[in-house]
Amino acid sequence: MKTKLIKDRFVIIKKYVTGKDVLDVGCAGCPYNPKKVPFDIIKANAKSYWGLDIRKSKDPKILHGDAETTNLNKKFDVIVAGDIIEHLSNQGLFLENMKKHLRPGGKLIISTPNIRSRWIFSPTNPEHVLWHSKQTFLQLFKRHNYQVVEFYYYFGNKKLFFLFELFKEIFYRLIRPMTESMMIIIEDKK
Repeated sequence: MKTKLIKDRFVIIKKYVTGKDVLDVGCAGCPYNPKKVPFDIIKANAKSYWGLDIRKSKDPKILHGDAETTNLNKKFDVIVAGDIIEHLSNQGLFLENMKKHLRPGGKLIISTPNIRSRWIFSPTNPEHVLWHSKQTFLQLFKRHNYQVVEFYYYFGNKKLFFLFELFKEIFYRLIRPMTESMMIIIEDKK
């Protein structure tokens, strides 16, 4: 598994969802940052699209339910869970529930804030119940028998990447752990 620094996670996500049956978990939006959810990219590129969120939505394609326990009785090629794992009470229960919804060889794409960036960006979302580092993130997936295929650091919603792009080669090892967010692409070990 190679770790990469990227500018835009949606370029990677688009690559995985294009032409696939996709479940988008936590897609109804966040009241603290409603513009943060540009997951229309997923809808526009997926072969079929369903959403799941604990918040009710007027969109008939977004089902109301808890990501830890809801059984949709359907399997998907790709499940995207963008910036929701840090909100969940039981991450292990969530990962096991997502296994039930992944087709063999399916991909689970998860992003979360990076604890190492707190001193720079100070995220203050009152709904977060934990923070991850790369090590804790990877350990969580290992414990639930997922295989990490790709790991990315990116700058989330901040427009700071251009400041680092010039110095990326020199400071690559320093910058990576300080990025605002992390995203991994994993698959269920079968």
